[in-house]
Amino acid sequence: MGGNALKEYGAQRLSAAEALRIGEKARHAVQALQSHDGAPVRAEIVTAYRKKETYGDIDMVVSDCIKRDLGNAFIAELLGNVLGDGEPLPFVANGGVASFGAPLERGGVFQVDLLYTPACQFDFALSYFSWNDAGNLMGRVAHKMGMKFGHNGLWLPFRDGDYLFTEVLVTRDFEKAVRFLGFDVARWKQGFDDLIQLYQFISDSKYFDKNIYLLENRSHNARVRDAKRPTYTGFLNWLREAYTGEDFKDWPACKSTWLPQIFAEFPEAEAEWRVAEADLSRQREIKRKFNGGLVSGLSGLTGTELGALMQQIRQGFKDKDAFETFILGASEGEIEDLVVTQKGALDAKE
Repeated sequence: MGGNALKEYGAQRLSAAEALRIGEKARHAVQALQSHDGAPVRAEIVTAYRKKETYGDIDMVVSDCIKRDLGNAFIAELLGNVLGDGEPLPFVANGGVASFGAPLERGGVFQVDLLYTPACQFDFALSYFSWNDAGNLMGRVAHKMGMKFGHNGLWLPFRDGDYLFTEVLVTRDFEKAVRFLGFDVARWKQGFDDLIQLYQFISDSKYFDKNIYLLENRSHNARVRDAKRPTYTGFLNWLREAYTGEDFKDWPACKSTWLPQIFAEFPEAEAEWRVAEADLSRQREIKRKFNGGLVSGLSGLTGTELGALMQQIRQGFKDKDAFETFILGASEGEIEDLVVTQKGALDAKE
């Protein structure tokens, strides 16, 4: 967050040495905590490029069990004992991130962000957040392929037209993910001394196309978000001033063209995709046999009264699965009898 979350507390920017010293003290304190079920607590500082001279904050990926079991207030008190004068630290919680302010002798605070992460996502998240927005830059290639690359894995959105029906997990193996996106895993492992090395790494992907990064080719929300990210805007400047490579131009007209290649590399994803297809087919059949138009025609109800009747019909079954199983196996006559019976029961209540 660059220190912005704690601006009202006088958040300061520090030298790399001072920032990392505070970060390490916080990391050791958090890692010494115990979850209620005895699960190990992990805490790892997100790696920045090696020549970074100053930090606006320290980002730390942390096991989410401590947020669930202990809460931010307890962690603020703990970190206050370790980093400050024994008083709980100021903190601002925003979803899965808690920003704590370590007090400084000269006044103000230094921001430490805890990125709460489930154990199954921890290693992927740590790699994704590393190297100053590298994950976001690599994610542009994934998006062009019809996938989503985020801190929780590489995903394949499954849509019904424009509606996002579900998302299929492709992999949480970071190296496999970035290799599939055309990046050099060996070079990634070497790390980066500065942003120029990172920018060169991104442009060396075999699927690199500068056009997918230009703000004018992005959605409004993406333009607003990435225009505020220094690493992203620096990359755009580098593309204008220094990039001389060739762009990948063989993008298929339809993103689904990538599916055979994705499934060949990640067969588990294909199995989940087929499950999603079957589930969508099931939902379509349920909607065909039981919908607002049909129930309205049988009951004569509309608006809120129609909604109340449909809700009553669904609640007449043990659970959602029992309702759907009945609808799928029922004849038109049986569904009509159900609607009429429940309409009578609703009338009786009134």
